Amino acid sequence: MSRAQPKEKLNFSPLYIPERGLSNLKNNPYSYRCVDKSLVAAYIMQPFWTFCAELLPIWMAPNVVTLLGFFFILLSFCVSIWYNPTFEGRMPEWVYLLNAVCLFLYQLFDALDGKQARKTKTSSPLGELFDHGCDVMTSVFSALTVYATIRSGLGWFPLINLAIMMSTFYCAQWEVYFTETLHLWYINVTEAQFFGILTHFVAFLFGADWWITSFSLAGFQLHYYDLLIFGSASGTTILMVINIRNIFLTPANQKGYDKAPMYLLPNIWIGVSTFYFAYLTQNVWLKDAWMSMILHFAMGFLYANAISKLCTARVCGLDYDLVQVLFVVPAVCILAKLTGLASVPVLMYSFCFCTVAGYAMFSYGLIHDMTHLLDIYAFSIKYPVVQSK
Repeated sequence: MSRAQPKEKLNFSPLYIPERGLSNLKNNPYSYRCVDKSLVAAYIMQPFWTFCAELLPIWMAPNVVTLLGFFFILLSFCVSIWYNPTFEGRMPEWVYLLNAVCLFLYQLFDALDGKQARKTKTSSPLGELFDHGCDVMTSVFSALTVYATIRSGLGWFPLINLAIMMSTFYCAQWEVYFTETLHLWYINVTEAQFFGILTHFVAFLFGADWWITSFSLAGFQLHYYDLLIFGSASGTTILMVINIRNIFLTPANQKGYDKAPMYLLPNIWIGVSTFYFAYLTQNVWLKDAWMSMILHFAMGFLYANAISKLCTARVCGLDYDLVQVLFVVPAVCILAKLTGLASVPVLMYSFCFCTVAGYAMFSYGLIHDMTHLLDIYAFSIKYPVVQSK
């Protein structure tokens, strides 16, 4: 993936992207390719999204549109954990409706940011990376909000489901790294979002107890939320398999195909190390919903770091770093637990703090470097489009 470019003197000090990556960004025209096979998106949502895009003011920066969508996810999450901190309790009926509306608004603004970028002629690599960066965080917050709605608690099954969701996101970007095209199958993120909206809406229509209704299946006592989590995990696993298939069955169309298996190692390491740490500390987090949420955040943001850095490496024409500082964090936590150097709550908070702070620092450095290099603002339009009368 590396593209050698002549060195140019920079008029700023980069915080994250190396000079070679900045040179690639400056000397290679940016383009974003996506193949979306979703029939729902193509025939139902696209006309609606196109109509809504025309309502956005010309002065609004695309990243602000992205940020608005993420705000609704944060609002939904905060209200849900306020009323249901254990992820097993009832919430007021209006909260379920709020969750459904917020997820729909997130979907809307997530679809509008690209259209707004094209309308204002401000498409940039930063816009793509900012969009993906918000999307990976949304995956964590929206999953936890769904768990609060279905009252499943935060045990092993929800943790595994979140890991599969984040791994699927990683594999999608892993495929894009080598094919330079985002391939979305007939059932993809659009349908998954509607699935989440429906989940909240069902709780609003049929009551807070609907998802915890129990039934027997093949001698096992299950709840409706078990079927939902299993369906989510199964669906995202299928999408992950499709990503892997696209790489390994069509190597002639890929760039740097020999590197593809190696680039899966960070994804595998995050899963193995986090789940081993979870196994060692299960006597604490399985009994404490707050500690369990901290563990979900720690794992989710560790995935978010890996995914966002993979996206950045692709956009900047760089090799992906298989060894990253944050990958050491779960190993240190495991060692500290085995040797008794620190208590489980201290390790949980440290794990979460390192991954969230690391993601924040990476995001700041990325925005700093790209805005300076590309002579743009992150949240406003530096050179507005002049509309002819």
